[in-house]
Amino acid sequence: MPELLKIPVLLEKLSGESVWTAQVPYLRNCVSEGKNPESAVTNLIEAIEALTTADPSIPDQLANPPEYLLTQIEIPPKVQ
Repeated sequence: MPELLKIPVLLEKLSGESVWTAQVPYLRNCVSEGKNPESAVTNLIEAIEALTTADPSIPDQLANPPEYLLTQIEIPPKVQ
């Protein structure tokens, strides 16, 4: 049985809506949505499977993801 891949996925709740998006930041157009994070991820897996069928380079890209660090920064308010 092949080893499962662990890939970075960005989950985001759309402002003012009850929709979540899930995306693989380093795969172009690899975005899905759902009513909650779990359904967005389920839909994303289906999107990855479809992309893999269409583009044979996708498995290599998934196996070698870039390193990501998500952080928060402080920005001072605009002085008026």
